[in-house]
Amino acid sequence: MRIVLPIALFLLFGMGASSGEPDPDHKAFQGTWNLVESTRSGRKEEVKGRITITFKGDQWKVQLGTESGGKSGTFKVDSTKKPKAFEMVDGGDRYIGIYTLDGNRLKICTVSPKKDKENKRPLPERPTTFESTKENQADLMVLERMK
Repeated sequence: MRIVLPIALFLLFGMGASSGEPDPDHKAFQGTWNLVESTRSGRKEEVKGRITITFKGDQWKVQLGTESGGKSGTFKVDSTKKPKAFEMVDGGDRYIGIYTLDGNRLKICTVSPKKDKENKRPLPERPTTFESTKENQADLMVLERMK
Protein backbone atom coordinates (compact mmCIF):
# COMPACT_ATOMS: atom_id res chain seq x y z
CA MET A 1 0.00 0.00 0.00
CA ARG A 2 2.90 2.36 0.74
CA ILE A 3 4.23 1.86 -2.81
CA VAL A 4 0.86 2.30 -4.51
CA LEU A 5 0.27 5.88 -3.26
CA PRO A 6 3.57 7.34 -4.59
CA ILE A 7 3.03 5.59 -7.93
CA ALA A 8 -0.54 6.90 -8.12
CA LEU A 9 0.64 10.45 -7.30
CA PHE A 10 3.40 10.20 -9.91
CA LEU A 11 0.95 9.02 -12.56
CA LEU A 12 -1.61 11.66 -11.63
CA PHE A 13 0.78 14.63 -11.57
CA GLY A 14 3.24 13.29 -14.15
CA MET A 15 0.47 12.83 -16.71
CA GLY A 16 -0.66 16.44 -16.27
CA ALA A 17 2.72 17.78 -17.32
CA SER A 18 2.73 15.77 -20.53
CA SER A 19 -0.99 15.74 -21.20
CA GLY A 20 -0.59 17.29 -24.60
CA GLU A 21 -1.55 20.74 -23.33
CA PRO A 22 0.11 23.33 -25.57
CA ASP A 23 2.78 25.53 -24.06
CA PRO A 24 1.23 28.87 -22.98
CA ASP A 25 3.73 30.77 -25.15
CA HIS A 26 2.66 28.74 -28.20
CA LYS A 27 -0.52 30.82 -28.37
CA ALA A 28 1.47 34.06 -28.04
CA PHE A 29 3.52 33.13 -31.14
CA GLN A 30 0.40 32.88 -33.31
CA GLY A 31 0.04 35.55 -35.98
CA THR A 32 2.26 37.43 -38.40
CA TRP A 33 5.53 39.03 -37.35
CA ASN A 34 7.69 41.50 -39.26
CA LEU A 35 11.48 41.03 -39.22
CA VAL A 36 13.08 44.27 -37.97
CA GLU A 37 16.65 43.14 -37.12
CA SER A 38 18.82 40.26 -38.28
CA THR A 39 22.35 39.20 -37.35
CA ARG A 40 23.93 36.07 -38.85
CA SER A 41 27.19 34.67 -37.50
CA GLY A 42 28.07 38.08 -36.03
CA ARG A 43 27.27 40.08 -39.18
CA LYS A 44 24.38 42.52 -38.88
CA GLU A 45 22.26 42.26 -42.01
CA GLU A 46 20.23 45.00 -43.56
CA VAL A 47 16.58 44.04 -43.60
CA LYS A 48 15.56 44.91 -47.15
CA GLY A 49 11.87 45.12 -47.93
CA ARG A 50 9.21 43.41 -45.94
CA ILE A 51 10.02 40.00 -44.51
CA THR A 52 7.33 38.36 -42.43
CA ILE A 53 7.03 35.12 -40.49
CA THR A 54 3.58 33.76 -39.82
CA PHE A 55 2.99 31.23 -37.05
CA LYS A 56 -0.26 29.30 -37.35
CA GLY A 57 -0.88 26.22 -35.21
CA ASP A 58 2.46 24.41 -35.16
CA GLN A 59 3.41 25.70 -38.64
CA TRP A 60 5.54 28.68 -39.68
CA LYS A 61 6.01 30.35 -43.05
CA VAL A 62 8.34 33.11 -44.27
CA GLN A 63 7.16 35.57 -46.89
CA LEU A 64 9.46 37.98 -48.70
CA GLY A 65 7.49 41.04 -49.70
CA THR A 66 4.65 40.08 -52.00
CA GLU A 67 6.37 36.97 -53.40
CA SER A 68 4.52 33.72 -52.97
CA GLY A 69 6.28 30.62 -51.78
CA GLY A 70 8.99 31.05 -49.19
CA LYS A 71 10.30 28.66 -46.57
CA SER A 72 7.95 26.89 -44.21
CA GLY A 73 7.95 24.17 -41.60
CA THR A 74 6.98 23.33 -38.04
CA PHE A 75 7.97 24.83 -34.70
CA LYS A 76 7.86 24.06 -30.98
CA VAL A 77 8.42 26.20 -27.90
CA ASP A 78 9.15 25.24 -24.30
CA SER A 79 8.66 28.09 -21.85
CA THR A 80 9.66 25.89 -18.89
CA LYS A 81 13.33 25.91 -19.97
CA LYS A 82 15.70 28.66 -18.85
CA PRO A 83 16.19 30.39 -21.23
CA LYS A 84 13.00 29.51 -23.07
CA ALA A 85 13.61 26.94 -25.82
CA PHE A 86 12.63 27.19 -29.49
CA GLU A 87 12.90 24.66 -32.29
CA MET A 88 11.94 24.95 -35.92
CA VAL A 89 12.16 22.42 -38.72
CA ASP A 90 12.31 23.28 -42.41
CA GLY A 91 12.21 20.11 -44.49
CA GLY A 92 15.30 18.23 -43.35
CA ASP A 93 16.90 21.21 -41.58
CA ARG A 94 16.43 21.63 -37.81
CA TYR A 95 17.19 24.84 -35.95
CA ILE A 96 17.45 24.90 -32.16
CA GLY A 97 17.47 28.05 -30.12
CA ILE A 98 16.07 30.29 -27.47
CA TYR A 99 13.47 33.03 -27.48
CA THR A 100 12.04 35.83 -25.43
CA LEU A 101 8.61 37.39 -25.86
CA ASP A 102 7.99 40.92 -24.63
CA GLY A 103 4.53 42.07 -25.64
CA ASN A 104 4.60 42.53 -29.41
CA ARG A 105 8.36 41.97 -29.70
CA LEU A 106 9.87 38.52 -30.26
CA LYS A 107 13.59 37.78 -30.16
CA ILE A 108 14.86 34.41 -31.43
CA CYS A 109 18.45 33.15 -31.43
CA THR A 110 19.07 29.85 -33.27
CA VAL A 111 21.83 27.58 -34.49
CA SER A 112 21.64 24.93 -37.17
CA PRO A 113 23.42 21.61 -36.72
CA LYS A 114 23.55 21.42 -40.53
CA LYS A 115 26.05 24.31 -40.68
CA ASP A 116 28.44 22.45 -38.44
CA LYS A 117 28.18 19.17 -40.34
CA GLU A 118 29.07 21.02 -43.55
CA ASN A 119 32.03 22.74 -41.88
CA LYS A 120 33.14 19.56 -40.05
CA ARG A 121 32.69 21.11 -36.60
CA PRO A 122 31.15 19.54 -33.51
CA LEU A 123 27.37 19.87 -33.42
CA PRO A 124 26.32 23.08 -31.65
CA GLU A 125 24.38 23.22 -28.46
CA ARG A 126 21.29 25.33 -27.99
CA PRO A 127 22.34 28.98 -27.44
CA THR A 128 22.19 30.26 -23.88
CA THR A 129 22.51 33.98 -24.68
CA PHE A 130 21.02 36.29 -27.28
CA GLU A 131 24.19 36.97 -29.22
CA SER A 132 25.37 36.13 -32.69
CA THR A 133 29.11 35.80 -33.28
CA LYS A 134 31.35 34.31 -35.94
CA GLU A 135 32.40 31.70 -33.39
CA ASN A 136 28.94 30.53 -32.30
CA GLN A 137 27.46 30.71 -35.85
CA ALA A 138 24.13 31.80 -34.33
CA ASP A 139 21.37 33.69 -36.10
CA LEU A 140 19.61 36.40 -34.10
CA MET A 141 16.28 37.77 -35.27
CA VAL A 142 14.11 40.48 -33.75
CA LEU A 143 10.50 40.52 -34.89
CA GLU A 144 7.54 42.78 -34.18
CA ARG A 145 3.94 41.63 -34.30
CA MET A 146 2.05 43.09 -37.23
CA LYS A 147 -1.08 44.99 -36.34
